[in-house]
Amino acid sequence: MKDIIILDTNFYFIAFNFFIYGFFGWIYETIYESIRAGSLINRGFLTGPLIPLYGLGADAIYLILRPFTRHPSVLFLAGMIFCTTIEYLTSVMLEKLFHTQWWTYDYFQFNYQNRIALVPSLFWGYMTLLDFDFLQPGAIKIIDQFPYEFGQRFLCVLLIILAADIIFSYASSFNLLRKLQKYFKLHEGVLELKPDFLNVNRRILGAFPGMKIISRQYGKVRDAGRTRYLLVKKHIRILRQNEKNNDNEDSNKFDDK
Repeated sequence: MKDIIILDTNFYFIAFNFFIYGFFGWIYETIYESIRAGSLINRGFLTGPLIPLYGLGADAIYLILRPFTRHPSVLFLAGMIFCTTIEYLTSVMLEKLFHTQWWTYDYFQFNYQNRIALVPSLFWGYMTLLDFDFLQPGAIKIIDQFPYEFGQRFLCVLLIILAADIIFSYASSFNLLRKLQKYFKLHEGVLELKPDFLNVNRRILGAFPGMKIISRQYGKVRDAGRTRYLLVKKHIRILRQNEKNNDNEDSNKFDDK
């Protein structure tokens, strides 16, 4: 892996760096969203504890913005523009693939299409400075702890697991989209909740409370995140209570006999 060089950096380092940032990015987002929601949320598109956007963003920042490290003001602006561009393109790509908006910045002023906003962009700029001063040196120390031979095998295992997770999550998301389109009346925001909806991948809905689904039929965007997730949880409680009542009735009938 060290023989593969990308922008004067070997692939071994790039891959390890990707997984470190993706994992700690998942921890940050899971804690933040869990506090906001008041319940534990497994944040991210993937099932495993990894958010690839953080890993890809960190690698891209390290490879492309290193020449600006001696100029903090330029590094701040470059990081702000670069990360905001990645965020915008990712949002557009996911919408094209799944016909959904996975997050929204409609609660921020100075946003563009609810995909990007001034406050998050400023955050990316500050995080770029923090990255080169503190985070990246810490990641390098973690990478140096692994003997190269062991690290190579460990990376191969992680890459195989990642590939399997991507395939599974991709298929689950398409399945989620089909079922949402089938079981929700998106026109005029009318919600039709059926028992079969319990088979929908509720983890994705919980992980992205701000998700919106785009209806091809009506050309409108409707919420498909936290509201529906809570409704489904309520529906599950009702079904379980009904099942419990039915079991009690059956038990009483048996005792009468």
